[in-house]
Amino acid sequence: RNLWKHSVPRQAISANQLPVGKLVGLLRKQKLAEIRQLLKDTPVHPGDAHERLMWEAACLSSRNRSEQAVVLFDKVKNLDSAPVLVLVKAAEAYASDAQYDKAIKLCNKVLSKYEVSEAYQIRAGCYGATNRLTEAANDFEKLAILGGSSPIRFYCRAASLLLKAGKSREALTMVDRGLAVTSGESTAPLYMVKGDCFKSQGRWQDAVNSVTEAIRLTRSHKASAGGEDEVILSTCYKERAFCYQKLGQLNLAKSDLKALEESSRGLADEIIGNH
Repeated sequence: RNLWKHSVPRQAISANQLPVGKLVGLLRKQKLAEIRQLLKDTPVHPGDAHERLMWEAACLSSRNRSEQAVVLFDKVKNLDSAPVLVLVKAAEAYASDAQYDKAIKLCNKVLSKYEVSEAYQIRAGCYGATNRLTEAANDFEKLAILGGSSPIRFYCRAASLLLKAGKSREALTMVDRGLAVTSGESTAPLYMVKGDCFKSQGRWQDAVNSVTEAIRLTRSHKASAGGEDEVILSTCYKERAFCYQKLGQLNLAKSDLKALEESSRGLADEIIGNH
């Protein structure tokens, strides 16, 4: 999936006589001052103005200066023929500037050539922002399949979006795909989403079973920094209490609400540093 990194040879020179290979290498390493210096040291050739604008825009995007970046990207001719990394930077800038259609178009261009995870992630965010939830879910699933350090997180995002789109059955299938992955991550969040799917279907006991598994996994998980596990437990107790109420098991609901109160107090103490 990283073949794109070799799409521009290190010593490649553009048609406008700019050292595009070296520029791409510097952009990958976020060495923006070096990019500007290299451009300054490279003699100006007729017709290279737009290409120089493109590199300045890519630098601005890398600094999260999206409004300024898109102004320059809009002036660049033949942006579609830019190196893959520059297209990703342009998509990132347009997405940050809420110009989602332009960002999606650029991501499509990138992904028609290479499976670049950053392009999937940008496009997924754009789809989500424009309520194209199923397409966003598909991109998050693709990110999970591509690997990386957190496939469970991507499966959770995909399943949650499908559920939000009213596709609970598809969401449950997505959860099961995530549960089949061995990544070292806790699967408690997946069981929480699974519980939400069952709730949407009125399957209260199945929801209880799923949330109970999320609680078990979280309790057996090494406590995380920042109180993340306590947040999960608090959410689980609240959701399971609701399900118990729906089942008419009021004593169990009351017990979970008490556990929720204790968990919330523990989280507050951790945040403010009480021991």
